[in-house]
Amino acid sequence: MTYFAFTPPALREQKLKIAVVYVHEKNAFEAWLAGSNRKVQADTIARLSGKPLGVYVLSKVSPGVDSIIEATLTAQPDFDSPEALKQTLEGRLLAFIQDMEKLLGE
Repeated sequence: MTYFAFTPPALREQKLKIAVVYVHEKNAFEAWLAGSNRKVQADTIARLSGKPLGVYVLSKVSPGVDSIIEATLTAQPDFDSPEALKQTLEGRLLAFIQDMEKLLGE
């Protein structure tokens, strides 16, 4: 897996971040809601359990799991069309961020 993470201002106070992850085994790009450490991750999963998450699935706290929520941005990306891929990733990532901000603000 290859990834980069960033922290939108609305998630900073909660010690949460967004990771854009390329999963080599799946040949897919994903967006992850993640915590700054394992305690933040476990606390956020506990806080969100039982809440309606819509299309999202809450991760389970277990060794090797770094996400709180994962979403596929694109499966089987077309690297021969980089501009279209960029637009797809950007649009879906922005929607994921908005959904996470809304979910965590409730």
